[in-house]
Amino acid sequence: MRQLFRGVIMIFLTCSTAIAQANVTRPIEETCPDIKISTPQNALLPRQSAFFEVFFGNGIGPKQYKYFWTASLGKIAGGQGTAKIELIPARQDNGSNLTVSVQIGGLPRNCESTFSSDIIPIV
Repeated sequence: MRQLFRGVIMIFLTCSTAIAQANVTRPIEETCPDIKISTPQNALLPRQSAFFEVFFGNGIGPKQYKYFWTASLGKIAGGQGTAKIELIPARQDNGSNLTVSVQIGGLPRNCESTFSSDIIPIV
């Protein structure tokens, strides 16, 4: 009788463990937004404002993300920390190419967080 009881207990414990492992919740990877930086359509002129903005695709809107912009040339005149900046190329930047990058904080961990614009000439 004792051996039967032990056998039933062992079967119960084995089944309980299998069921518990099957019900373990695994983290779901979040969908990464398709992020693009809008850039001016034409070459930039020194000392004239140009605007750059982050756009989100895949039906995912801009949540309360944190934005940190950098530019290879010129000065960010406004918008640091937002999805849109104003940049003013300097006079000495004439004849150079500009690249603007943004690092976005708050995206899901499995997503890329740094994005760069196309190269834009300054004439």
